[in-house]
Amino acid sequence: MALGNLIGSNTINILFVLGGAALIHPLQTNGMGLLDQGTLVLSAILLLIFTNITSKEIISKIEGALLLLLGLVYMGLCIAL
Repeated sequence: MALGNLIGSNTINILFVLGGAALIHPLQTNGMGLLDQGTLVLSAILLLIFTNITSKEIISKIEGALLLLLGLVYMGLCIAL
C-alpha cells in the first residue's frame, strides 16, 4: 500500500507541477535518451517481478539493495556521460 501511495502521489505531483508550469509558459523538451528509457523499463520490470510475480508481495532487503544499486549506477552513468 505504501508503494502505491508513493507512486501515486509522485505521479500526481509531477503532472500538476508540469501542467501548471506549461500553462504559464510552454515547456521545451529534448526527449529521453536510450539510457533513460532503458533504466525506466528495467526498473519497471524489476518492480513487477519483486511485487507481483513472487507470491510474498513484499520487497526484501536484497531486492531493495538491487533497486538502490540500479539507482546509483544510473546516477553515476548520468554524471559520467
